[in-house]
Amino acid sequence: MPTAAFPDFGAGVLDFLKIRVAYGTSANFATPYLTTPYLGLNSQNRTDANGNVITSRQASLLANPNLKPELLKETEVGIESQLFENRIKLNLSYYDRSAKDQIIRRPLDPSTGYSATFINAGVISNKGIEASLTITPVKTADWTWDITGNFTKNVSKVESLPEGSKEILVNGFTNLGNFAIEGQPINVIKGSYTEKAPDGQYIINESGNYKIANEIGIIGNPNPKWMGSLITSLSWKSLSFGMQWDYVNGGQTLSYTAQTMVGRGVAKDLENFDPTLPLILPGVLETTDGSGNVTGYTPNNLPLTTAGVFFGNTIIGGGPNDRGIYDATRVRFREVSLAYSLPKSVVSKMKLRGINVSLVGNNLWFRAINAPKYAHADFDRTAFGGSNGAGFDFLGGPSARRYGVNVKVTF
Repeated sequence: MPTAAFPDFGAGVLDFLKIRVAYGTSANFATPYLTTPYLGLNSQNRTDANGNVITSRQASLLANPNLKPELLKETEVGIESQLFENRIKLNLSYYDRSAKDQIIRRPLDPSTGYSATFINAGVISNKGIEASLTITPVKTADWTWDITGNFTKNVSKVESLPEGSKEILVNGFTNLGNFAIEGQPINVIKGSYTEKAPDGQYIINESGNYKIANEIGIIGNPNPKWMGSLITSLSWKSLSFGMQWDYVNGGQTLSYTAQTMVGRGVAKDLENFDPTLPLILPGVLETTDGSGNVTGYTPNNLPLTTAGVFFGNTIIGGGPNDRGIYDATRVRFREVSLAYSLPKSVVSKMKLRGINVSLVGNNLWFRAINAPKYAHADFDRTAFGGSNGAGFDFLGGPSARRYGVNVKVTF
């Protein structure tokens, strides 16, 4: 990785400057058994209709012996600098990554005897900025106070897909899931949605409910606009205190948690709400001629019960999926710690180099700013775990606060 360093430049103002330019390639390999056919063994024998004892079965996945690793390429340009006797540190990077020959699961017609196979196809690009700024406003013999701010912005795009394919299901279901679509960010959410009038207002059907379109469409993008964190550390002699706050701006999540708590009437957000009042969904009604052609729109005036609005017209009651999409902007008190290092005079008698004891708290508080406050929906969680899916909250368990004591002994 080529770099250029300019130490002691600027008469004490600029202590250090490094400019780096890097290019690299690497590969991602497929999981085992995607390239070679195999038989699945069954520890419990069974008998088919002809009386044959079955102890193994053919895999539903068609092996692809020509499957290659994904090829990753990245170019990065950045700077590192230190100013005012190391009181200010700046690290700034711009990167451009591409992934070629993506390992993609392609569904097959069941008549082939297989449900799917894996192929190499598609190009996905990621471009972004990563920045870190550390300021030390206090630095004396006994006191040190550091403040660090991090900023990350990534823009992804599906550049191409296999020939003949305009979109591929990444995770979830064919009628509600994450998709790779040419020209769109990776993992956009597709599902059922409410039809809209030409002026953007929601269309209401003759029953007073949202009118659901006949096909699915893009209803959300789980990728955040940018992310940031604030980390501070204050130390006095052998005692130190630190904490971290995280912030995610933008992105969208389909949340069963937020809708269920309100739709079932158990959220504290409804404590001052009168459930006996009739409600009218915001939107317009279609006016038609004798042949069923739409000729115009009028304001909706069809009343519904509270249950009809908060349950029947939400995703938990069978309403359109887009009614469960929330802006996923959120803030989180990630961590706080209080640490103490035993004096050298005490540690040396134990023939050790150091002992550090710390009290730590994690995930102490969070707030999904655009979700019902008391639903406690945590948009950091994902229903798909460690897989490639994102932006789905299928009524997962609540986030837990964690407290602990760490003891670090250095020999």
